[in-house]
Amino acid sequence: MRPRRFYVEELGGSPSSTVFVDFLIECKRSTDPWVAFTIADQKLHADSRLAPLTWIMNDLARRHVAPVISGQWEARPSIFDDRPTAYSVVQPKLTANKDQVPFHAAEQLLAAVESKMRQVSRSAFPNTCHLIFPVIVFDGNLYEFRLTSTGETLQEVKETTLLLRERTLLSAETTKVEGFARIKIVTMQSLGDFVSRASAMSTWICGLSQDIRQAMAAPQSSQ
Repeated sequence: MRPRRFYVEELGGSPSSTVFVDFLIECKRSTDPWVAFTIADQKLHADSRLAPLTWIMNDLARRHVAPVISGQWEARPSIFDDRPTAYSVVQPKLTANKDQVPFHAAEQLLAAVESKMRQVSRSAFPNTCHLIFPVIVFDGNLYEFRLTSTGETLQEVKETTLLLRERTLLSAETTKVEGFARIKIVTMQSLGDFVSRASAMSTWICGLSQDIRQAMAAPQSSQ
């Protein structure tokens, strides 16, 4: 299924500081469960305020939006929580020659992200900040597997966050950024709750337009 998109836009009283929050969504259906292998030793867990600096966004948003979000981190609603992140998602007990649906879904979704970033880089609108959140909606059972100090645990969950390290994503026509790529994996059972949180987060980010305008104007006023 082709990725779907919706966005929330807030002009903030000035067309020179437009903020877009896009969700690129890939829908998958499978009779086999998905198992996410998680780890709790991410450096970002030590200071979660650094997380917005690794979100997928264009260069202008990384310079001006990410620091504002980071500075108001305690007040933000978020689709991300403090649960361990997944470094891999698979379907166990696969039959011969069967595709790994989670892997292909993630690859297709990140290809859509790159395509969207190319569109953003060619946008005619000045001072436009774009944030993109890739999401896989999965109609099936999702589990998290984790190694702990007391042994192995396998827990059914409603959603997880896949964190791909050293992923190269197009940030502008001539610039590529190597870093983290987060993909939110959400089950159909929790989709309603996720949409509510995603909408609240989008509205909150776009509502920061006044602070973002000030951040964009600060370097000019100091010259």
